[in-house]
Amino acid sequence: MLKNKIILSLIVTVGVSTCYADNILYSQKRLDQVKQELKSNGSDIKASLGKLRKNESKALNRGPLSVMNKTGMPPSKNKHDYMSVGKYWWPNPKKPDGLPYIRKDGKTNPAIMKGLTDQRDLVFMAGDMGQMALLYSITGEDKYAAKCASIIKTWFLDPETCMNPNLKYAQAVPGRSGGRIYGIIDFTGTAVRLVDVLALIKDSPHWTEKDDKQIKAWMKKYIAWLTSPQTSQAAWKLKNNIATWYYAQLIALHYYVGNDCQAKELIKRTAARLMRIQFKPDGSQPLELKRTSKVGYSVMNLKGWAVISSIAKHYNIDLWNYPSSANSTLKKGLAYLVQRPKNKKDAGRVVEILYLFQGITGDNNLQEMMKSVKKVDVDKHIKENILYLITSKPAEKQYCEIVQD
Repeated sequence: MLKNKIILSLIVTVGVSTCYADNILYSQKRLDQVKQELKSNGSDIKASLGKLRKNESKALNRGPLSVMNKTGMPPSKNKHDYMSVGKYWWPNPKKPDGLPYIRKDGKTNPAIMKGLTDQRDLVFMAGDMGQMALLYSITGEDKYAAKCASIIKTWFLDPETCMNPNLKYAQAVPGRSGGRIYGIIDFTGTAVRLVDVLALIKDSPHWTEKDDKQIKAWMKKYIAWLTSPQTSQAAWKLKNNIATWYYAQLIALHYYVGNDCQAKELIKRTAARLMRIQFKPDGSQPLELKRTSKVGYSVMNLKGWAVISSIAKHYNIDLWNYPSSANSTLKKGLAYLVQRPKNKKDAGRVVEILYLFQGITGDNNLQEMMKSVKKVDVDKHIKENILYLITSKPAEKQYCEIVQD
């Protein structure tokens, strides 16, 4: 009974109280509850913390991770430029040189994560900084903040190792393109996670005011690239989850650097245009349902909307009840997915997106939705993954999911 009460307290949160100064996807109230349960020897939380710390030595000792590590060279001949290859593109078996690559939707080419490009190191960088920041927030141990700050400075700030603030050469397709607009998807989770991570370590002596000014300067340059005519015009033509995540990361970055007017305007414009395009009246997402992983991509798109919704709350913009409480697009989108999972993996994804929105909105009806998800033990899934659900998964887990997906 006590264990169930602990988990219930971490599921049920009041919407207003989860809105802290800087966070986007993690609930500060849930983090505070985790800390309190650890002090009172909550066994479920300790087990989840142990799971999180399983690979901490790898994260603490890994690196330095940077765009300079790749063995390939982007078309610019500048290693500071990020480069990647589309994950569903494979060598053409009918061609001696394998060119041009051919697409196999839903089937990841493991070769893209072998170090030729920056994809592997980006995954480990983002995962490690998230894990270190979370462990620092929970335990207060200085080593985690020090490592987290080091990861960020190496990837973004050190002149010798920093990534140039653009994705010109992301999601390339050998024999077809040196880089595509779809490449913005590579950095979406990283951009949002970076904002949340900075909120977790902002009081550490390892992250200084000077560091913060420098990262904001990097973000502003990246914003300039995202909003350049060529990039923004290409993004405007997008309609699916990539469009959502383009605006999600752009809004998150505007929010962090203090461009409040731009963030608010983008939130309003994005909701008015994209929701109408992406969602049917029944909550289904036809553009995502076309994909091999129908539930996976539907959840991915909704997570982008979770980012936008969370930031909107900071500006007193209510996307949860948009266009109206009785006809909410996002509520219908989530409700549509509840009965769709056909396997444990997809069921877990649905539970996680419901849990995320519950933390952002404080809507306890989502708790009832979680209970109705089949193919997975909901309480067990939350207990085992509670710390992942508050922030993000460790690098090794993310890497395996990308390669195996």
